[in-house]
Amino acid sequence: MEIRRPDGCTVYYEVHGQGPQTAIMVQGLGASMRFWHGLPQALAEADPQRKIIALDNRGSGRSRPNRRLWTISDFADDMVAVLDAEGIPAAFVVGNSLGGMVAQRFVARHPQRARALLLISTMPALYLARLPSLRTIRNVWNVATCRHDQVPDALIELLLTKEVVGERGRQMLRAFPDLMTHESPRTFWTFLRQALVVATHLTPPKAIRCPTLIIAGANDQMVSPRNAKALAKHIPGARIRLLANIGHSLPVMAPERIVEAFAELEQMDPIKA
Repeated sequence: MEIRRPDGCTVYYEVHGQGPQTAIMVQGLGASMRFWHGLPQALAEADPQRKIIALDNRGSGRSRPNRRLWTISDFADDMVAVLDAEGIPAAFVVGNSLGGMVAQRFVARHPQRARALLLISTMPALYLARLPSLRTIRNVWNVATCRHDQVPDALIELLLTKEVVGERGRQMLRAFPDLMTHESPRTFWTFLRQALVVATHLTPPKAIRCPTLIIAGANDQMVSPRNAKALAKHIPGARIRLLANIGHSLPVMAPERIVEAFAELEQMDPIKA
């Protein structure tokens, strides 16, 4: 399904399951919903009470961009528009990496629309964050500008761990050349505009007032796990799970831990409790 936003962008989304408990899932930089690797479908199939909505961020997958710069509030308001289109008053909110920053903005900007929040491999507002190293920024640049018919070493280093290298890493990321060709932003300018959204991530963690669970890889080379600890420190009542021997991409390295975390998140919901 597709909706058109007032600024000319379109937002494509899919709905899995028809249960009364809705979750909305938002992915990271340059990633469409396909980068969840089937998790929305799996979550919906695991419990008939669930309805899982996954969307493509503007500029990724089947969501079409406009020509102007964006802010993190634009992405958060796209989520609201999707919920409105489906007639959903409030949902569980799941955000991965950049999507976790968007999810924080969504919850702070539209608190009545969030039942509980699951943050994956993400960071707090920039003034509290441990920012990526120059090496990490260079790797992101290399991945964004490389040919998409192979799995570059830079991508392995960003998404996996230092222990997962060479052919093993390429096998774990074997789906990525096709995904990056067909699901990532079509132009470098669109990718850059998504990346610049991070510069507008200034949501105060203390403004997040719904039940929150934070999960991150303890060996994340892209977003330091110190960011997960900072989020847990500043979001009232937040829980944190650091996963040993796991890197940035939990959907690739530990999808079962996301499934477990989502089940825990449902139990944290004050309405359900």
